Amino acid sequence: MSSLPERKYTVDEYFELERTSEIRYEYDNGEIFAMAGASRNHNRISKNITNLVDAQIQNRGDCESFFSDVRVRVNDLKYVYPDVFVVCGEQDIGREETVLNPSVVFEILSKSTRGYDRNGKFDRYKKIKTLTDYVMIAQDRIHILHHKRDGDTWRRYNTTVYTEENEIVTIESISCTLSVSEIYARVVFEALPSDDDEE
Repeated sequence: MSSLPERKYTVDEYFELERTSEIRYEYDNGEIFAMAGASRNHNRISKNITNLVDAQIQNRGDCESFFSDVRVRVNDLKYVYPDVFVVCGEQDIGREETVLNPSVVFEILSKSTRGYDRNGKFDRYKKIKTLTDYVMIAQDRIHILHHKRDGDTWRRYNTTVYTEENEIVTIESISCTLSVSEIYARVVFEALPSDDDEE
């Protein structure tokens, strides 16, 4: 992500920019960041996840998936565009069609955002009371981290790591099972992982 000129912006200024720009922006405590274009692998994974989830929730009627063009409010000073997310139950919609109550969030990691997605963004997502699952997917190798809420808290032992094609990611809160091989369908791995990819 790239930043606008360095100064603090109000939430009102952020929403005005969003209304008048063709570029999507995220807002974090006064800072505004333009969203970078996604790679082919990123798009493939996003599409695969959306298709897999939709096929399993379409008959339930109480859950709906969204992808990167729909904004989520984390708190009054944090607005983001998750790669894919699911809302269950009645949708709580805030200002400018912003979703307030995601149930499950999927983020597809890139070299420029993976540290932030794993730490800073996740720390903020944890504060959304409706969020039950946070799933991070690498796009340069098979590596998925699935964090699950344990009651009112997020505990490290409730994190599952998937690194094999034959594994199944189970998201109990939305009654979905996602095959790792299907999540990575048509994805081409071109770069070797660097040391800082490891948990």
